[in-house]
Amino acid sequence: MNAVDTSTEELKRTPAAFTDRVTAGGRFGRRTESGRYRLLVNRVCP
Repeated sequence: MNAVDTSTEELKRTPAAFTDRVTAGGRFGRRTESGRYRLLVNRVCP
């Protein structure tokens, strides 16, 4: 979409891939994997 586009359609997002927790021991069904994850912090949002 560009700045000239005046469409009134709503943005529809797909649901998150998963909503459970990732733990070292796999307590919630997902185990951590070395080198797979990055923690990103954005201090812009309140």
